[in-house]
Amino acid sequence: MTAISQGGEHGDAFKVRFDPENSSWDLVLAHADEPGAPETVLRRIEWPDGDSGVGHRVTLTYDASANQVSFYVDGWKEADGGTADFDAAWKSTGGLQLGRGRTADGWGEHLKGVVDSVYAYAGVLSETQIQQLP
Repeated sequence: MTAISQGGEHGDAFKVRFDPENSSWDLVLAHADEPGAPETVLRRIEWPDGDSGVGHRVTLTYDASANQVSFYVDGWKEADGGTADFDAAWKSTGGLQLGRGRTADGWGEHLKGVVDSVYAYAGVLSETQIQQLP
């Protein structure tokens, strides 16, 4: 299930998805806007909340000068695998999508839940700033 994505013509430049089978949040970054393009995936496992929890705050950062992406859930990232080198960024031609992602058949991976708020910031927030987000 995709919570947020930035679409291109053939795929998503990025998407944040939830895998209920593994109780994991995943950040998926495509290396190109073409079918079957390689992907970089960062994963954060959370305990299941029985579909009645307060939800999660998911944050991603991309530092273009360092070619690094980081992925946080509830203000924290995994020490091992929470940051990855990523020098394959490409400019998306599509709009920001909430609750769905691009698939081979069009739009799919629909979120069975609610996206409460979305914020975008210029520049890369520090870990302290991320932990203090609302």
